[in-house]
Amino acid sequence: MATKPAIIQHIEDQCGFALTRLENLSKPADAVRYQHNNSYHCDAQGVLRAINVSESENLRSVELTKECAGLQYLNLSENKNLAEVRFEVPLKHLIYLDLSECALELLDFPAGFDALEKAYLQKNQLKDFRFQGGCKALVLLDLSENQLAAFTPPAGFDELACLYLNGNQLVHLFLNERLDKLDTLHLSENKLISIRIHQKYPGLLSLYLEKNQLSALPDNLLESFPNLAFLTLKGTPIGNLPKEIYEKDGNILTDVRNMLISLSKGAVENHEVKMVLVGNSSVGKTTLMKYLQEGIFVEGEDTTHGIQVSKWKPEKEKGERTGLTVYAWDFGGQEYYHATHRLFLSNNAVYCLLWNQATNVQGLVDTIIHKNGKPEKHALDHYRYDYWLENIRLYAPTSPILLVQSKDQNTDPVENEVFEQYKIEPKKNYNVCIKSVAAGDGEKTDEFNIFRRQLLKRLKEAATAFRLGKFWVEIRDEIRRRALKGEYRWTWDAYAAFCQHIDPDMSDSELGTLTRYLTDIGVLLHYPDILNLKEVVFIKPTWVTDMIYAVFNEQVQEHHGEFDLEHVVQVLEANAVEAENKCLLAEELLDVMRAFQLIFSPKDKPDIFYAIQYLRDNYGNPAALERQKKNVVPVLGFKLQFPKFLPKSVFHRFIAEYGKCAVDDFWKYGIFFTHEASGTEVFAECKFSDKTIEVWLKEWEEHVLAELFHKFFQLSEENKDILVSANGTDFVSIESLEEARELGSLKIKATIGAAVDIELLNWCLSAKGERGMHLEGRLGMHKTLKTEKDRLLPMEDIRKLIGEARLKEAIDALLSSVPAYLRNDVLELQRRFNDLKREKMRGILSFEEANRESSKITEAALALCDMANQPPKDQPEAPDHPVAGNAKIYFSYAWGDPNEKDISRETIVNDLYNSLKTDGFQVLRDKMTIEYGGLISEFMDKIGKGDLIVVFVSDKYARSPYCMFELYEIARNNKWEKQLFASRILPVAVERIRFDDPEVLDAYFEHWEKEETKWANLIQKRLNQINEAQLERYNNTKAINQNFGNLSDWLTDMNAKTEAILRDNDFAEVKNAILARLNQLAEGK
Repeated sequence: MATKPAIIQHIEDQCGFALTRLENLSKPADAVRYQHNNSYHCDAQGVLRAINVSESENLRSVELTKECAGLQYLNLSENKNLAEVRFEVPLKHLIYLDLSECALELLDFPAGFDALEKAYLQKNQLKDFRFQGGCKALVLLDLSENQLAAFTPPAGFDELACLYLNGNQLVHLFLNERLDKLDTLHLSENKLISIRIHQKYPGLLSLYLEKNQLSALPDNLLESFPNLAFLTLKGTPIGNLPKEIYEKDGNILTDVRNMLISLSKGAVENHEVKMVLVGNSSVGKTTLMKYLQEGIFVEGEDTTHGIQVSKWKPEKEKGERTGLTVYAWDFGGQEYYHATHRLFLSNNAVYCLLWNQATNVQGLVDTIIHKNGKPEKHALDHYRYDYWLENIRLYAPTSPILLVQSKDQNTDPVENEVFEQYKIEPKKNYNVCIKSVAAGDGEKTDEFNIFRRQLLKRLKEAATAFRLGKFWVEIRDEIRRRALKGEYRWTWDAYAAFCQHIDPDMSDSELGTLTRYLTDIGVLLHYPDILNLKEVVFIKPTWVTDMIYAVFNEQVQEHHGEFDLEHVVQVLEANAVEAENKCLLAEELLDVMRAFQLIFSPKDKPDIFYAIQYLRDNYGNPAALERQKKNVVPVLGFKLQFPKFLPKSVFHRFIAEYGKCAVDDFWKYGIFFTHEASGTEVFAECKFSDKTIEVWLKEWEEHVLAELFHKFFQLSEENKDILVSANGTDFVSIESLEEARELGSLKIKATIGAAVDIELLNWCLSAKGERGMHLEGRLGMHKTLKTEKDRLLPMEDIRKLIGEARLKEAIDALLSSVPAYLRNDVLELQRRFNDLKREKMRGILSFEEANRESSKITEAALALCDMANQPPKDQPEAPDHPVAGNAKIYFSYAWGDPNEKDISRETIVNDLYNSLKTDGFQVLRDKMTIEYGGLISEFMDKIGKGDLIVVFVSDKYARSPYCMFELYEIARNNKWEKQLFASRILPVAVERIRFDDPEVLDAYFEHWEKEETKWANLIQKRLNQINEAQLERYNNTKAINQNFGNLSDWLTDMNAKTEAILRDNDFAEVKNAILARLNQLAEGK
């Protein structure tokens, strides 16, 4: 009996159970890769090669002694009480290390970890972390979510590409050592106040700096990172950039670079700030603003229509200048103006919310408003101040708010919870009655002055945070002057010429950044992604909103929102609009309304438009509505409950999106429509007073539900407090769904009602980027299929598991249930699933990327179920070749296409693949392991490190970025040594290519030069739109172009035989060559 290593006994003693000794593994990596948990592996000589122990609550300390010197794979992750791991000796053969999600506070690596490629150390409690020497092979180091207060990248890490330090306590970062291959540096959610860079990092492509405390970017940032392509800063208050730049989601590198370029031409201190006044109609917003500006009180001030913008240069109480220029946005309080408010609510403003006792209610109130100085009584919808606070915080989560009680003689108490909930500082309700102040009331004047001082303080804080390029300021101010003179619309060409006349050196890229900035601060409107609007710039946004509400006049209101193009033209004429083509301007105005999501055209009336806010309030016949629901859409899809606040704009914008699929049945709070892609009948209804939205369908369609749920989620600014129910009575929050996904729970505790089975809401998570609930978390990973793993499951039961999105269980069941010849394919699928889990947990993949990969794994699992159900084709139960059973063969080839002549590449590959599988060889190919266009990098990486690769050479192969990058990876992983490369390659010439012919070779060189140039031009043009995967494809193309000469020359020297010869006698020659090559490789190991 083999001797048990002492360290294994030590671990078993602590855990209280025996570890499984794994035998006959083709590679030690399989112990970790295929999640053989609580196991270890020794090779034929008894050398300990792999340890995999996770999720033990009793494991507390591990010491790696000399007997561990041969370890290649060590996984001790998710042992929540593991507080000590000590290395008595360096593990010079260790390739893979996972100590994540433990309780480690200190890690000290002695010099000599020369083979280590990946180290996962995240989610510990590390306060100290040291490498005593370099790790020359280390590619990935994950130290995220620890407690590191300091970290300096060490020397001797020549291959380090990915460094994750996010979620620590770093205050200063010093980049002193050369790390030429570092391509990703993740520093988000630290406490960084400074970054000092003393080297160039030519390989760095991605830099994450969100949620830090940097007051400025390093002066040499772009110089030190010359190839940087991705930068995020959201939540980091960069003092030399405006919020409109750094607070954006995603990649802001282009805008930051252009901002710095503009500053390099001359900088101006910003003294301008935006102030927004909101509140119910007639509450006194305009009165307050006029008194602040002019010290004048006007009884019966006319009601504000739409949005009014005015300029104010405030002075201190003794008349001293503040140096501020305030642009005050006075928002009309009547409900039909609310639809456009959200377009101008920004997070870089100071908000004044005015309210009073008379209108602080939810519902209709008889209200006196003034038009042309004359009072009129109207029944207007009013809202409590918490409605306005919710609206502000929806679009301006961190901006200062001043709560102002106007017109009332007495001050009402406001609960402290309101100030806490909406983050209002100071916690004060200011009583400001301008009429009393103007009349000389001393007490009211004192209260007003307290308010005014606090307002000026907040405005000063918001205004002095950054500088602007002097040319940008000149352009901004001149546009405003032109707008004041009556100009409102320019063509894009005229606008670009105007800007580049002021700054002749302004590039098109800088012009794009400037335009986005001016749009964000409300100076202009431009919609580059809307075909009919991208050539238009509206330099007076309030003209646009004025015209919109002129279109939405009493006539449209009387017709329940209905109007046509001719009506818009007439409104423009009535407002003395001078334009050569009023129809064109009317069309543009309609496009703006669509962009604002204010109107729609039904399916049967493409030339008729409906203003959503003027639709009928109800269906009209409740009984008929219930009959229609019962007959047309009897199935409840989901119900949403908004615990605090349901903005009316959420449902109105939903109608704007799906109104084009409706015919006649729509009103302000409900719509029947036919889902365009599926043909499914849908009914959506908003019950505003209950703060609920329901979606009903003719029949259950998960993908339709997923789409509609995701649309509501997006329209609600991705509010995770929203509750969702599949049965209308039991509700869980979106946040709790995400937590359940991480924990692998089968049920979720309900916020309202009974606990909910997670399976009922799989479509909900699918909508948010997950392919259902994969039961992949710590608690759910091993308990759900324990009873199933030891017996064979029918394929129909496994298919059912897949259909229920219980993918991990399905793959585990497949592993036990498929015939032996399919086992390798299931193991490969299991590896992909585990890689997906890890990359999702680390946030490497976007929702969309994770969704695509999950879908592909699902499809591959279903295909394996089908293959397992097919009658066996005399496949042997176990491989009978002496080496084939312990080595893998990879196929690298270009897929077939409809234009091929004679026998297609796909047929040749299929025939050889099936023949080798029948003979018991372990063969892996992309269509059985991963789809091109998905997460192809892992498959490429595995091909590069494979024991033997069969390369099917063709013209399409030599021109394919995927195939040639596979070949590049093979060469790279064999250290660009020609003999080593040749020992692992077996070429098959599907087509004869004369790489030794100069003309032929020149054509291929020209092809790859053009491909690299196309990608380079795209990145230069669209840098702020390019994602990391696309950048990777550019780098791959560049690598192929630079190395095509070597790769083609090596293939030429290897004298590939044609497929016609190799196909003879059931590929006997190629099989003999494979066996000979595998035996040579085995002897050389």
